[in-house]
Order: sequence, then structure tokens, then C-alpha cells
Amino acid sequence: LKPRCRSPQRRARRQTARPQQQQPPPLARAMDGLVEARIPEQRPLADGGGAFPLVLEPAPGKAMCAAELAEWTRAHAADLRVATSRHGAVLFRGFGTHGAQEFGAVTSALDCEGYSYIGGAAPRTELVPGLVFTSNESPPDQAIPFHHELAQAPEPPADVLFH
Repeated sequence: LKPRCRSPQRRARRQTARPQQQQPPPLARAMDGLVEARIPEQRPLADGGGAFPLVLEPAPGKAMCAAELAEWTRAHAADLRVATSRHGAVLFRGFGTHGAQEFGAVTSALDCEGYSYIGGAAPRTELVPGLVFTSNESPPDQAIPFHHELAQAPEPPADVLFH
């Protein structure tokens, strides 16, 4: 369906004729093909204004490949940053993003700056230069203590994304 266009004068008359409705947050208005989802691990935010993390997935019946997700992410990068700040994290689920190169394309679409993995405690392999690294490659018998990802690094990255 296409919205009907109204003249500015008619819009002004309609707005004064009825009480203003609260506008949804920018990301909710821009979801085109994405829907907010729930997972059992989500926790409500203290102010009741959402959940941690915000979970987004393709709308029912709409498949979205990595290139389409990257395009959507590029168009809504500022809104995603606001949502990340508001919710603590944004979790994308159910998208056709396979492998380091496709994940790197989505990461690039967010305009994440490249990062040199220097000073990290775990051995990792760089899969997409400056953007995608393997997870901890320590032997399985090595314990991984609770930590904040790269908090010990001299210059931690501004953003940390997981695939």
C-alpha cells in the first residue's frame, strides 16, 4: 500500500484536530522487512522501554541475504548506533550471512573503523583485514576467564561485533 500524500495545510488541520500520537523510535519506523523478535535470554531495560538486547530478524516470509542486510545496515547505521546505545546491544538473527567475507560486508556497512589486534590476550587469526578475526584459538583445555572483550587492550575498538 502507498500512503496518500496530503498538502501541508491539510496535515496541519488533521494534527490539530486530534491528539498527537507518540512517534515510534527511528529504527522502528525504518524497519523495512525486519521485525523485532524475542529470545528467552532477553531482559527488560530498567526503564521498561525495551529489552537487552534488541533482537531483529527478517519479517515472516521475507528472506534477506548478507548483501541486503549490509545495504539495510548502511542506510540505517545512525539509527542502529542509537538503538545499540539504548538497548546495550543489537542482535541480528536469521539472516543469510555466511562466512567472514559476508560478515565483513555488514561490518563495513556500519562504517566500523578497522582495528589492529595488538595487545589482546588470545591467539586469533585475521580473516578480513581490520574487521573480522577468529574467536579465541587457545586450546580447548585452557580456561577463558570472564572478561570484557578487548578491555585490556591499549586501544580497544569502538565497536565489537560477533558472528
